[in-house]
Amino acid sequence: ILERSSSSDYEGFALNLQPHACQVLHELNLLEQVCSVSWSPVDQRYYTFDGRLVAASARGLLAGKDFPQVSIHRGLLLAILERAVCERLGRKSFRRGFESKSYCQTGSKVVLTVLN
Repeated sequence: ILERSSSSDYEGFALNLQPHACQVLHELNLLEQVCSVSWSPVDQRYYTFDGRLVAASARGLLAGKDFPQVSIHRGLLLAILERAVCERLGRKSFRRGFESKSYCQTGSKVVLTVLN
């Protein structure tokens, strides 16, 4: 995996991971770790400009889903994923400071050009 950033100081914002994404994290044995540093919205609400509730619906487990919906800071999620990749595939499988410039596919072969 090539990461553009040369630093592990991830900047960013919160992401909402829907239940199907949390199912994938569960299959990778990462959901418990993600849930320990995230929060789960209980519902989603829509209001008019003057504050009247228009609609509301439950989210994640409260909506009867098999997996939660979670909100997590992008940097925390990327740190968890990076750590898992390095533990499972080796440190050399995750490289920093590379930018994808272009790619070319010919048949079943793909050539990726990167800048360092």
